[in-house]
This record gives sequence, structure tokens and C-alpha cells, in this order.
Amino acid sequence: MPRPESTGAAPHRSSIDLFSDAVLADPYPHYRKLRETSSAVYLTKCDAWALTQYADVRRALSDWRVFSSTDGIALSRVTNAATDKSPLAVDPPAHRHPRRVLQGHLSPMSVHDQAIGIQRRAKELVAHLAKQERFDAMRDLAAPFALSTLADHMGLPADSRDFLIDWADAAFDIMGPDNERTRIARAHLGKLGVYLLNTTIVERLSTTGAGRAIYAAGTRGDITPEACTQLVAISLLASIPTTTASIGNAVSLFARHPDQWECLRRDPRLVENAVEEILRLESPIQWFSRVLRERCDIGDVSVPAGARVLLLFGAANRDPNTWGDPDTFDITRTNPVDHLAFGHGLHSCMGQGLARAEIAAVLTALVAHVERWHVREARRKLNNVIRGLDSLPVTINASVDPGRLAPPRRPDVDTAADVTNWQVAGAVRLAKLRRHIELPSGATFSGSVDIVNGAMTGSFDLLPLAIEMRILGIGVRIASELIPTGSFDGDAIVTPDGKIKLSATSRAVMHIRSIAIDRLQIPLKCRTATPIEMPLEASGMMRLDFRPEFLGIMAIPRFTGNGPIAWLATMLVSGSGNAFHITLELPGQPTGDRHQVGAHGPRQPRP
Repeated sequence: MPRPESTGAAPHRSSIDLFSDAVLADPYPHYRKLRETSSAVYLTKCDAWALTQYADVRRALSDWRVFSSTDGIALSRVTNAATDKSPLAVDPPAHRHPRRVLQGHLSPMSVHDQAIGIQRRAKELVAHLAKQERFDAMRDLAAPFALSTLADHMGLPADSRDFLIDWADAAFDIMGPDNERTRIARAHLGKLGVYLLNTTIVERLSTTGAGRAIYAAGTRGDITPEACTQLVAISLLASIPTTTASIGNAVSLFARHPDQWECLRRDPRLVENAVEEILRLESPIQWFSRVLRERCDIGDVSVPAGARVLLLFGAANRDPNTWGDPDTFDITRTNPVDHLAFGHGLHSCMGQGLARAEIAAVLTALVAHVERWHVREARRKLNNVIRGLDSLPVTINASVDPGRLAPPRRPDVDTAADVTNWQVAGAVRLAKLRRHIELPSGATFSGSVDIVNGAMTGSFDLLPLAIEMRILGIGVRIASELIPTGSFDGDAIVTPDGKIKLSATSRAVMHIRSIAIDRLQIPLKCRTATPIEMPLEASGMMRLDFRPEFLGIMAIPRFTGNGPIAWLATMLVSGSGNAFHITLELPGQPTGDRHQVGAHGPRQPRP
């Protein structure tokens, strides 16, 4: 590996061993020391550069062309050689096909469909444990819940699950440097690997699980048949230990911060915010690595091409430049969703929606049954990548009124409003095109807008959308399809007089079906869809009623995505001064003439 060099400053080195037992037990003081040393610090113990600041880690995750995964994401050369060509260790175009196969089973809409079953499973398990009043939050709650949920999701047979937790832990341990822990895990994993391959063959998987669907994709030719078993294995190993760790971290944090538990019990609608704060403060995956394809300036340090860079998620998520009091557990924090616990960009965790749903389901069930926590001696599980506990014995004071939740708030006052399956009507006037784009009738929106704490998150389902315009006097019509995997998250600030300011990012998968230029019709037969990410800033007025209305101006800085679709969308749509008038209509509620919006949207708003 190229040795450290710098421009204008002496190279910053550190002899901190991030993978020693002492540091793994409590890494945060060491992260702080590295962060205060420099933007990039060369770690002599593992021959890699450490990035600890939020902005730098997020930038690296966003730029796969410079910070590449193709040389592996582990610190062990042996591990990187063994995982060569796996979905975790490839960049586009090879990365796209396996990710698209997984996307259909882990999309927001797919997770939404599974939510009822996940919540029922959590309620049953928590109700059983609450009657005992003493249990191990790791062995009796977190591990069995995560294991059963993920194994059922993949369709794994019931007689082949017990080994999965140890196998998944070992799969993360082998990603560390070539130390004793890594070598022990590699030997352990080799024995379990044969069993895993035999367990996840298509004949043993349930016909209704995601695992069988992955093999069907191989039969269709969407991915190679050899990649099918690998995808099933990766889905299990990436999900089980991270979800297990996060549920255990949640119990531990609330037990050590009873004021936050009381806050959640008073208002259970803070569950989603609490999930994000837990993930931020105790990131289940502490790091992944990349290799630089070209020299890169990071702060005052020039890191050479070919260098391996350690992206410390656990450190970035406690960067004081991004969060006030970053080491404080605060479930009312306004921006915890900005964390990097699930990565960011192209290689962000595909299963993060399912993980969030599981953690939220467990917390919701616990709120209904647990009044107070008492923790006995906890034991940490030391792993090269995963931060979690091995054992967390607890005693609880069971709620005298299990199942009782806080009363709902009225929507016309400061509120955290859950919004589910609302119809969307309205229009956006694109300043760049001087055109009026109507939202398709029948579009739906599900999610939540927390007006007290300023958070918004959810998913949307838009039907096919047609755009007509004239460019240099030539009529152009584009027929596109927005596949129902759209999602968004961001911040919402609403003042008492109804002024609203939104900052959000929406994500979707789309492809253009046809382009007509005057009389020339060009059909586009796309086998695959294109991921699109669109940030936006909006301000205007909001009125809460049976049909909340939003009226204002938004800026779309730039689409990001792959191929000509993203390029075309950027050319046509991005810009500022885009007027919007959107109504969310709750089906079944009466609507007066004052709020009526036609099937083709309202009258054109003024730009």
C-alpha cells in the first residue's frame, strides 16, 4: 500500500489498535481522539487511513468511482480474496443486477406488507417475557426475534436456524485485520459454510420466501445461478447480527436513561425517532473500508491512490460538527435520521427498512408492557465490526395497564401525524420548462410527518406519469413509470401561522417507457429500472384539515442516478423556483367545495 503523504501538513499517524479488546469494548474515546487529530489519520496497526468526520465519511460513501469496493471492503487480504465478486465487493455495472433482485423484497412497500406480521410476532414475544419479569434481553428477546423474522422472510427451514447467529457473527469478524480474532472466526466460518450452502439450496426454501424468489431471478437470467446462494447468504448474515445488536442496544440505552423511557411511554409516536437515535448513537456496523482509485484530498491530508480507507460509521455518527451533544441519548433529537448506520449511497444497506420495522415493533410492544427497567451485569460481545451485547439480564416492572398508549393528538395543533394511504392530488410547475406537471390520480402516500420534532419519512406509490412539452418549438412527450418503491425522508419545520419549510430526499426506481418527438414514436423496452435520488428544498404554506394542503416553491438541486434517465431528468427538472400545490386526501372523509381539487389537479399555481 502507498505510504502516507500530505500537502501542507505533516502526515498524521496513530498507533491506536481499533481491534484490540479494550478499544472494541469502548471505541468512542479513541474515535474522538482520531477525529481531533486530523480529517484523515493513518493507522499503523492495520495499514489503513481512518475517516472519522461525518462529512468525509458521507462523501466517501457517495463516490464509488473514487472510493471503490472492488478490492473488497474488509481489512484482511484473505477475506477480500475469498469474497471477490460478491455484491458487497463490486461497483457498477456488476453491482446493479443483484441489488435490483433484492430491491423487490426489501422495498418500502414490501416492508409495509410485512409490518403486521412483524408487529404481531413482537407483541406475542414481549407479552410472554413480561409475565416472567426477568429475562435476558439478548438471548430471550433480541436474538430469537431477529432470527425468526429474517429466517421466515427468506423462507429458511425451521430445522436449520440455530447455527445462523454464530455464523453471522463470524462472517463479520473475518472482515477485521489478520489478527487472532479474525483467524479464529475464519476457521469457525469454514465449518459452518458447508452447512449453510446445503441449507439454502432452493429445494429447502419456502415457496413464499424471498430466498426462493432470488433463485427464480437466477432462472430468468437476471443474475447468474451461482450468485443466488450468495445473495441468500448475504441477506441473512447482514441482517441478523445487526438487528439483534440494535434491539439489545435499544434496551440497554433505555435502561440506562429512564428519563428517555418515560418520554417514550408518554408519547409512543416517538418510536420511529427513537429507532434512528439508537442507530446513530450505537451504530450496529462500526465500519467498512474502501480503496482509493485516485489521490484524494481529505481536509489537509492528501491520501494516495491505492490506499485503503477505513470509514468509521460509529465515529461519524457522533461527530459534534453534525450533532449537538453527540454522545447524549435524546429520542427527541430533530435530525437522527441523517446517521450513517446503514451506510449511504450506492452501497447503502438494502435491508434497512426491514431492520427499522423490526426494532420499532419491539419497542412498541415493550412500551405497552414495561414500566421500568432494572439491568443486571451486561456482557459485551467483542466483534471486529458489529457493536452489540452478548448478554443483557434485565428485571422489569410490568405495566399495570399493558396495552394502553398515549391518546392521539388533534391534527390542528402541534402534532406528530401518522399519514397512511392518502391520495395525492395537485400539480408542480417546473420553472425550467415553464410547464405544469400534474400528479397522477390514484397516487398514494404512507409515512409520518412529525411537526413537533421536525421529522418526515415515508413511502409513495405513483402511477404512470406522462410529460408533454415543447423544446425549441418541437413537441416532446415522455411516458415514464415510477415503480412503487419510492421513499423519502427529511425535515419539516412548521410555524404556528402555517408557514412550512421542507428539506428532504426522495428516492425511487423508474424507467422511461417511450419518447415521442412530434410524430416520431420511440418505444423503450427496458428490462431493468433505474434508481433515482432527488433532493429538494421547499417553502410555502400548509393548512391542516381532512385534506392537508401544501402551497409554495421548491428547489430540486440535482437528480442522482445511473444512465440516460438520470441525465434526462436532471436536464429537464432540476432547478429552483418550481411552484407546487399539493393536497393529501384521506379516502372516506368528507371534502367541501373549498378544498375540492379536480381529477387533473388544481388550477395552475403562480410561479
